[in-house]
Amino acid sequence: MWRRKREDGSYEYRYDKPEEVKPGEEKPEEVRNEDRKGNNIPPKVFKQLEVHESDIRYNDHETLIFLDDEGEVLLNRGGNENSVSVVDIIENETYYNRWLTHNHPRSTSFSLPDILIAVKMRAKGMRAVGAKTTYTMNFRDMKYTEDLFNRIKDKFKDIHEATYEYFWEKIGRGEVTKQEATEIHNHVIMAQLCPLLGIEYIREVRKPPIPY
Repeated sequence: MWRRKREDGSYEYRYDKPEEVKPGEEKPEEVRNEDRKGNNIPPKVFKQLEVHESDIRYNDHETLIFLDDEGEVLLNRGGNENSVSVVDIIENETYYNRWLTHNHPRSTSFSLPDILIAVKMRAKGMRAVGAKTTYTMNFRDMKYTEDLFNRIKDKFKDIHEATYEYFWEKIGRGEVTKQEATEIHNHVIMAQLCPLLGIEYIREVRKPPIPY
């Protein structure tokens, strides 16, 4: 086990000391997990995020929650297994520059629509929680440019296509299930995409208690 101390005092853990690799050049199996919590979210907001996430983490349908800088809930909306409709609020500036959290019943990382919605609404941060994982994106260092949406879609597609075959081969060899491959593949895409866009990305793996 190898670890490296970050500037903020937290530690990055790896099984083997890695070579210096530029963002986006990691092999799929080398993408690391993070051990930090909070992702620079203000304590007041972070506390409320955890409270509300405990209510939705184990649900079999998605729920989307918007919070303001005081940690007050502006919107709590349920959806189906795969999504929550935002058609009626996507242009409503009441929900711009907010903190977003939602649950993913299959514990996967962010989807392309997640990122595009968060960017469109100038979110300060977004989280996706599930029984096994918590994912966080912080947008404070991302630069909003005219071509941002196209860059996100193009980069997402490029990384997806470059790594897709690797995981399907692992499924074919019986090394992982389709669900396991999907979880890891989504994380690999986000871990390579976010540094290219100036988005801070964290994945926390949980040892979930049995929900009652």
